[in-house]
Amino acid sequence: MQNPTRNMGPEILITAGGVMTCLQVLLQLCGLPIIVSAVLQPPRNLQFSSNNFQHILTWEDPNNESAVYYKVEYSKNYRELVPTRDCANISIPRCDLTKDFTDIFGNYAAQIQIFTHNDSSVPVFSPSLNPISDTWLGPPIVDVISDDNGLQVSIRPPVSHLWSENEQRNVTMLSDNVYPLLLYTIQWVKDSAQASIQETETGNGIYTELIPDSVGCSNYCVSVNASTDLNDHSVASPMKCILTKPPRVGCDGRVYWMVVIFVVVILAVGLALFTNFFYQAGGICRKQIFTPEVLESFPWVKSFLDDSNELSPLVYIPMEVIRTESKQEQMMEQGMGTNMSIRTNNGIKV
Repeated sequence: MQNPTRNMGPEILITAGGVMTCLQVLLQLCGLPIIVSAVLQPPRNLQFSSNNFQHILTWEDPNNESAVYYKVEYSKNYRELVPTRDCANISIPRCDLTKDFTDIFGNYAAQIQIFTHNDSSVPVFSPSLNPISDTWLGPPIVDVISDDNGLQVSIRPPVSHLWSENEQRNVTMLSDNVYPLLLYTIQWVKDSAQASIQETETGNGIYTELIPDSVGCSNYCVSVNASTDLNDHSVASPMKCILTKPPRVGCDGRVYWMVVIFVVVILAVGLALFTNFFYQAGGICRKQIFTPEVLESFPWVKSFLDDSNELSPLVYIPMEVIRTESKQEQMMEQGMGTNMSIRTNNGIKV
């Protein structure tokens, strides 16, 4: 009779091996969240900022790691990835791709990956960029001068950052290879009135527009933006304000009258202050002179001070006292008192 356990041996071993495999799988599944949590998060909010063919890519890093690096690659026309010139191993979330995107008619997209010495994130692609149509143009270079005929507005194309591999320098955007023509929209405001707009298309490097002004002495504020048929993204230049000259009579005439009025007002105020000072000092409009009671007992003094026709300064008149030598006067001196006679230099006795 055969031993039944001998036939069940292989089956039991197979079952035990399956159990061990299941245990290992369970352990791996339990440890999976820990492994996933250690992987770096990919970058987010990837954006292109393109102005006058200067292309800047920025992004946000959701990780809190201090020692992280970024690797940027790009693809042209949805082909294979190409390493960038200056953004293969950077530590800031910003990359200048101006010298990488040299084909203005190409469609570019960048790929960014975050990594450390131990981990790396999933690479993420940026939105696509077509330089010829997506870059923002402006502001143009504007100079405003005033002459006898009005206002001259001189316009030059915006500063270009378009890199040429053949010439190894930046080239202008107003050319047959880039934009053959530029459309300038000139907007101006005269003396805070309603704005006026004028559009002109030119292929010249320097364009001059005359805004006629027959009145003169007017305040103009001018702003210009540039666009093309291939690109309508434009940035206007800041307002430049200037005062125009008149055809014949200078604006100094208006200034002259303002100066004259100012001087007259200053003189009037000064005269009023000067008059008030003398009035307070008694130099003009003198008040009634106060007469002491002792002098009021003398009628001739009171009449002299009350005389409103003319006030003359008091004059000191020297007086001489003469004593009489007659007997009659001596007797009167002894009996009635001393009789005094006052005689002035003019011979008047009092």
